[in-house]
Amino acid sequence: MSELVSVIIPVYNSAQFLKESLESVINQTYPNTEIICINDGSTDNSLEILLSFSDRIHIISQDNKGLASALNVGIKEMQGKWFKWFSPDDLMCPNTIESLVKAAKKYPDRIIYSNWEII
Repeated sequence: MSELVSVIIPVYNSAQFLKESLESVINQTYPNTEIICINDGSTDNSLEILLSFSDRIHIISQDNKGLASALNVGIKEMQGKWFKWFSPDDLMCPNTIESLVKAAKKYPDRIIYSNWEII
């Protein structure tokens, strides 16, 4: 079995793009991921959108404490060998995690990150 990858998504008032962003992470070609979303005190309907995905993601809610706090909460909860920080207004190409894991195995002593395309 492939090693677990934890995708940590801090969420604060991200309703406009959140559904599409989550779908892009859920639909990865890499077979072994956990998705941890930290609702950081959103006042829009971000939490409702997160709850609509509750069968596929782990949701943690907290009062608004900022990005660093939300990331730290996710890191403490993660079970994966690796983690990917992801923003709730971004889209992930279908093979992103698969490509990152291959690179991490090839270069185990390096930090691996992905490139992006502004659209």
